[in-house]
Amino acid sequence: MVTEDELEGLYRFLNNDRVSFEELVMPHVRATASRTEEHDTVLVVHDTSTFSFQGEAREGLGPLQRSGVGFIGHFALALVEGEERIPLGVLGAHAWVRDEETATKKRRRGADYLDVRGLPTEQDRWRELVDDVEEWSPGENRFIHVMDSEADDYKLFAGLVAKNRRFVIRLCYDRVLADQDLHLKEYTAAARTVYTRTIKISRRRKTSGYYLRKRSGPRTERKTELAFSATSVTIQRPSICGAGYPKQLELHVVRVREINPPKNVEPIDWILATTEPIKTKKQILRIVDIYRSRWTIEEFFKAIKTGCAFEKRQLESWEALTNALAIFIPIAWNLLRMRSLGRHQPEAPARMILTDSQIHVLSLAAPLPKKPTIQDALSAIARLGGHLKRNGPPGWQLLGRGYTELLAGEAWYRRAKNEQEK
Repeated sequence: MVTEDELEGLYRFLNNDRVSFEELVMPHVRATASRTEEHDTVLVVHDTSTFSFQGEAREGLGPLQRSGVGFIGHFALALVEGEERIPLGVLGAHAWVRDEETATKKRRRGADYLDVRGLPTEQDRWRELVDDVEEWSPGENRFIHVMDSEADDYKLFAGLVAKNRRFVIRLCYDRVLADQDLHLKEYTAAARTVYTRTIKISRRRKTSGYYLRKRSGPRTERKTELAFSATSVTIQRPSICGAGYPKQLELHVVRVREINPPKNVEPIDWILATTEPIKTKKQILRIVDIYRSRWTIEEFFKAIKTGCAFEKRQLESWEALTNALAIFIPIAWNLLRMRSLGRHQPEAPARMILTDSQIHVLSLAAPLPKKPTIQDALSAIARLGGHLKRNGPPGWQLLGRGYTELLAGEAWYRRAKNEQEK
């Protein structure tokens, strides 16, 4: 149990002017970069999330897209390529606050707008974080950057291609093709289907996100058939880009379309731009699987918001909240890593996810076998959080609560052990 003095010390630390988000998150970023060196190819998933705080006014926060106040975070999560998608950690993170006037309104009146980091526009966050990530692997070209359609930006593509960086990015705009009187969707619709696959689409609840789109709305579970095709295209520079950008760019694209979708539903229709090869069926399916890995970062956000209960923290300023976020990032990563390994390697030794002291403390709180597996450890952690086995698999909240109890117990164990050794 945390004492009042320890809690007071934590608040002083988080509100200290000499403590910053960037400095706190950097040790985890360095450790993540070191873990990526063990792999020839690493997927780096980029995405943005809002952090909303209700109740009393908090110093330094700004308006969000729909309602409330808070700030925005942009992250790059490193994953091992493959079906397991084991998270290696965060390779970069930025945070900023919007002012009262939205970015859309400023664009409409032709004004430039700056965030707290001095970026020309919020759209540049994608390019900035790519640059930060690539500094950890100069010249090795090991990273494949994976982004959703919000990153569909000719300027971003131009920069990535110019620097020979690898990517898989879902397109949003029906771009004009160079030297052809065609748009992208019309041209790719005529591409030969190389493969079809029947899949089950999971149910999606109504949620609020960074941006709300029709295709992100609620849906029921259904089975459907998808068609896969691929081709190479040359896209034309849009008029909003200046002459400093190339007139055209050559890209590979993979299209995934739903065959005969039900009426009154938004059909699956992905157009994925990539630098990876697309000559064979195996290569085409790999591109789709790489993009599917993007959903892992959504689980990372759940680990922060629900597992770590970040948005419930009673901190009163932007500085304290972002400092707390930097502390929660490695905790959320470890929660995500534990759950990922628990799903794919449940019989592996618990030492893959916990230290010896954590296993010892856990065994005192909940019975464990002599050689506990990852599944044994996760079940015990969930019980610490209040999980009942008859209620099904534990969610983020119970895992987060149990892991917090374990970390606190480990701290007391180490303290008592140190006292005994004196």
